[in-house]
Amino acid sequence: MARMNDGPRHDELRPIVERLLASWNLSELDTIVRIYATSEPIEHIAPLTAGAMIGIEDPKARIDDILAFTSAVAFDAGAAAIERGIAAAPRLRAELPAIQNEDEAANLLGFLFQTTAATTRLIRLQLENKDEPPAPFTRRWPKEGGDEIRISLERRHFGAGPHQCPGRAIAERIASAAVDVLRRRTDV
Repeated sequence: MARMNDGPRHDELRPIVERLLASWNLSELDTIVRIYATSEPIEHIAPLTAGAMIGIEDPKARIDDILAFTSAVAFDAGAAAIERGIAAAPRLRAELPAIQNEDEAANLLGFLFQTTAATTRLIRLQLENKDEPPAPFTRRWPKEGGDEIRISLERRHFGAGPHQCPGRAIAERIASAAVDVLRRRTDV
């Protein structure tokens, strides 16, 4: 996944991510968000939307796998969560449209975890009228082993430089459409 790489590999993967995101039909995205925001829990709106947009035929039927996969990538994932995520990954990969390029498939699945945590937080922040980063930090790992490095994004909404979030406009669009619907729901 582009997000998990630096240097030449990131430079190779980033255009794949940008091309995939540019191919999304934004009118379709708005419709999907509004459908899910009408009845789904806040925590499911963004991952279900991303699931639909990457080609999973019935994201609601796969929500447990999506959440298991995305939880395995979380900074605080324990061994059991990682195991569940590893088990869910091939099932989600099998749900993707016929894609031969594994870098493309990996980055489509990457949209699930990127969207689940950050966009869900962005929805909550917008509901509360707060101006905080949707992802307060990110992680990187040294090439030659060693512990993870946490990078604070507190002052940089959506990051900066070569790792600036390529999905920012889409995340903001999902959050805006979801908040529009959620503010009219009585059960939120």
